[in-house]
Amino acid sequence: MDTIRRRVGCVAGGAVVAAGLLLPGAGIAAAADGTGAPAGTTTTCTFGYTGTEQTFTVPPGITSVQVTAVGAGGGQSINGNSPSRGARVVGALTGLTANQVLYVEVGGTAHGDPTGKDCEPTDQCKGGFNGGGSATFGFGGGGGGASDVRTSPSTTATSLDSRLIVAGGGGGGGGDAFNCTPGDGILKGGDGGDAGAPGAGGELCPIIGPSRNDGGGAGTATAGGTAGGAGDSPDEMSTGAAGGWGSGAESGNVGGGGGGGGLWGGGSGADSYTNVNMEDAVAAGGGGGGSSLVPAGGTLGLSDGPAAVTISYGTGVSEPPVATPTTVRGGGVLAAGGQRYTVAVAASVTGSGRVTGSFGRAGAGAAPPEGSRMIT
Repeated sequence: MDTIRRRVGCVAGGAVVAAGLLLPGAGIAAAADGTGAPAGTTTTCTFGYTGTEQTFTVPPGITSVQVTAVGAGGGQSINGNSPSRGARVVGALTGLTANQVLYVEVGGTAHGDPTGKDCEPTDQCKGGFNGGGSATFGFGGGGGGASDVRTSPSTTATSLDSRLIVAGGGGGGGGDAFNCTPGDGILKGGDGGDAGAPGAGGELCPIIGPSRNDGGGAGTATAGGTAGGAGDSPDEMSTGAAGGWGSGAESGNVGGGGGGGGLWGGGSGADSYTNVNMEDAVAAGGGGGGSSLVPAGGTLGLSDGPAAVTISYGTGVSEPPVATPTTVRGGGVLAAGGQRYTVAVAASVTGSGRVTGSFGRAGAGAAPPEGSRMIT
């Protein structure tokens, strides 16, 4: 029997993509929702950052898919910080149905303000797509956006509740401060926290600084990250803000890092502090990273790579089961035209499914050349 083979493309955004080629009838815009790269009996659909919601349509016969989601890292402050990392979550989504639409959000990295209002276009103060919190007034870095797969589009009220897998984004870095007793140098802002980790506190001026200037807390499985706390000085500018459901917090005033997006967003860092004599007392805290949602049996880690979502599923056609070798025999007496014939039949099937057999007849009128036949 001939082996049956077929190639099934990635069904994404209403388009079917196989071996990197757009099939006839599929729109170019829809194909941008995901590119498929069949490998053997597995099709993998890769979704990169677009700044918009993308879709994946479950093919007929598929009830589960394997997903790898990577969240975006947080942005740096205008003076630079160590960049934070997004989460990498791997897990299976089960209980799916044919033609079901899944909505894919790939987190964005922090970026500048094209209008120049909040920060320069080349800075990283604006929070990334899908939940990254922004750093107000531009000195700090914005939080990275989360990457997730959900069953309801982002335009619906229940969209966040329908998320099946989430990779949290990293927190933004806190802004530096200057003039800690003139001539003593720069105070370093706190680094943003990796996904699932709090941001670091800003560096304190040992002479006039308040007691602390904390980074924002990390999002958890049940709540947003806590606000970065500031010292007790009456001259302090502001603390950070707490993260929310799906969104990192924006910083309160000057320099605090924004929280990363996630299942629950990270808190923003406390802002930089300047005393009444315009001497900076403390640098701003970094934003906390967002939390992640890991499907049962899945894994959670961190990634230095770009945000992305990949969806894989099996597409091979199974061979029929191997046949059990069998032989059957039979026969009898046939009367025709006053003559009697003895008829014998034998048939066999091999393990590979090949069938062979023979029949024979004996008696008056059965010429030797016509006495048997082989059947294949």
